[in-house]
Amino acid sequence: MKKIKTIGLGILLFGISTITIAQNDAPVLNAGATIRQAYCPQAEKNIAPDFTITDADDMGIDSFSIQISSGYSVGSDRLDLDLLNHPNIKKDWSPVEGKLKLTPKIGTQISYAELESAVREVVFTSSSNTISGEKYFSLTIGSANYLPSNQHFYVFEPYLDITWTKAKEEAESPGKKYYGLQGYLATILSDEENQISAKQITGTGWIGASDEANEGVWKWVTGPEAGTIFWNGKGTNNGGSAPIDPVTGNPMYSNWSGSGEPNDSGNNEDYAHIKKNANTWNDLKKAGDGPGSTNYRAEGYIVEYGGTPMDPVLNISASTSIY
Repeated sequence: MKKIKTIGLGILLFGISTITIAQNDAPVLNAGATIRQAYCPQAEKNIAPDFTITDADDMGIDSFSIQISSGYSVGSDRLDLDLLNHPNIKKDWSPVEGKLKLTPKIGTQISYAELESAVREVVFTSSSNTISGEKYFSLTIGSANYLPSNQHFYVFEPYLDITWTKAKEEAESPGKKYYGLQGYLATILSDEENQISAKQITGTGWIGASDEANEGVWKWVTGPEAGTIFWNGKGTNNGGSAPIDPVTGNPMYSNWSGSGEPNDSGNNEDYAHIKKNANTWNDLKKAGDGPGSTNYRAEGYIVEYGGTPMDPVLNISASTSIY
């Protein structure tokens, strides 16, 4: 069911008329009281035993994701769900993303009651006996990657040979909004953000950086960080370097591929791109290097959601952690 909102309209000479507009409220996720737990290596751990989801006007959902959003170790870490008690749910584990996706086995939706029960039984395991530090898990509607530390979402949009300019336009279009959040080509400000938006994603493509306006002066030109300079010059082997962040006193973050990038090959590479089969960046010309290139073909673009002024306040994700 949808909530119905009635609006009165004054119409000259014809009195008062009304129209109705259907509003779909976003679900509200809550990880509950058990959000940080101790973990013994090579044991199973339920990551969200108190998870709940509520929705004022719907009874179910078509897709849900649980992801190791920080601290993920590819090849050893895993999320899983025993489907014996959940016959109406399908699961799909992506080792690249560190993500377990739940979808309906029958029909088009998982009921919220079924989803709550399933998420509470999702377990983390690791074959490593040398785990250290903390691992964070995101519980998210749909398939977007979610980073708890900044509460932003990341989606890869496949589109072979799209230009950087077209990718920027599409990322910012009203049709790309995510539950009302404004999209933009991703701006990557830390290693943690690079992990979730560039490495733990199923495609590679454009991000929101360019030196088109001033050769060698690399700026984030999209999203809330638009205008921020994060790199000057070519690669470090040609004297390039990151400016100092006035807030932290540390160099601005970048993840160029080796000491040679950015190299402005052909004197026309002005746009930042994630290198294929890696999480490193390189500079490319506006259309990429085309079908003949293995690592430098434009395959799509990465959209980030969050931090834009006037974005709605949402609770469509929750997070937990183990240590």
